[in-house]
Amino acid sequence: MSAKLTKNIYLVGYMGAGKSTLGKALAQALGYKFFDTDDQIENQTGFKLSHIFKRLGEGMFRQLEENTLVTYGRLTHCVIATGGGIMMSERNRNIIATGYSVFIDTPFAVCYERIKDDENRPLVKDEDEMLDHYEKRLPFYKMAQHVIVPADSLVQTCDVIIANIKS
Repeated sequence: MSAKLTKNIYLVGYMGAGKSTLGKALAQALGYKFFDTDDQIENQTGFKLSHIFKRLGEGMFRQLEENTLVTYGRLTHCVIATGGGIMMSERNRNIIATGYSVFIDTPFAVCYERIKDDENRPLVKDEDEMLDHYEKRLPFYKMAQHVIVPADSLVQTCDVIIANIKS
């Protein structure tokens, strides 16, 4: 087994890209632990993300996100689904670079359809604003070591990621 397989796998991409769903399947396939940074923040604070954004602001959320990434980044053999904005921070990108990073390149239209009615997504606005938001983040997502366009099935997409890790 390659030394790379001891590192954490960080899934990055836009809201609704499928990072959490894919991350759970990938962790199971590899026998890794799975963590979702947004879920961990909600568990730690006892508040939904929308509440954190509304009451404490995006700056406080980003600090909680960074702290969560630092905590889980110390572990090994984990698949970590990250929040959509995590790659905007240089410190976060440096932490992610210690592992194996994968950009889940789901088309914007698919992401938007998945999240447009989700009230717990604090940055969900109208489609044009979100497209602009997505396009600003895209260059940061592309800094990941590998770009994966989701296949027709979770199993196929996991197989592609695992093959890339082993190569």
